[in-house]
Amino acid sequence: MVTAEILKHTFKIRVQGSDAFGTGFLISKEGRQYLVSANHVLDGFSAGLEIEQNGRWVRYSGSVVGASTRGDVAVLALKTALLPPAPKLGPPQLSLSEPLFFLGFPFGMTTWPVLNDGYPIPFVKQGIVSALMDGGQIGSPGFYLDAINNLGFSGGPVVRGYPSETILGVVHGYVSSNTETRDVSGKQIGTTLENSGIMLCYHIELAAALIEASPIGPSE
Repeated sequence: MVTAEILKHTFKIRVQGSDAFGTGFLISKEGRQYLVSANHVLDGFSAGLEIEQNGRWVRYSGSVVGASTRGDVAVLALKTALLPPAPKLGPPQLSLSEPLFFLGFPFGMTTWPVLNDGYPIPFVKQGIVSALMDGGQIGSPGFYLDAINNLGFSGGPVVRGYPSETILGVVHGYVSSNTETRDVSGKQIGTTLENSGIMLCYHIELAAALIEASPIGPSE
């Protein structure tokens, strides 16, 4: 189960002026608040950040804390704290086959803004830890989930459920593959891009390292 503490601090976001959107989430570290997302979601942040609220995009100003060179993770410090107190980080210890949740806004879909000061509540999906990574294709450190990810979840939190609720990672994306398509006779007529069900994530410690190097978030 994922509690309101995580749900209410996960947002549909985009860089101002962009048609591309993703997911971001708030965390607290040493009494300061930060917004975490995937670096590819926040690319071009100098134009400003927008968060969906009450069915429209609202601009928020802030500063870039940093973007990891070891994985697809970036951190912003908004000008003022947003919906404090935000969840705190815990030790990112993972086990193979452990079930985890991940949150986001698939294809831009939103739910129940009336329950969260006009901010839509994210969708919640579940997968299991299928492999632990230390280097390799997705950088270091990271992990794979066996789960069907969708466009719009990029930058969302990966969470261990209640009662030991902990943010463990940041959604990067999923591995796709070209699959043959055939007609009723069996003749190949083309290929289609298929979601493999292998989901790529980065450890939250990459965000923590960026914050430790530049602790400029607003006080909660």
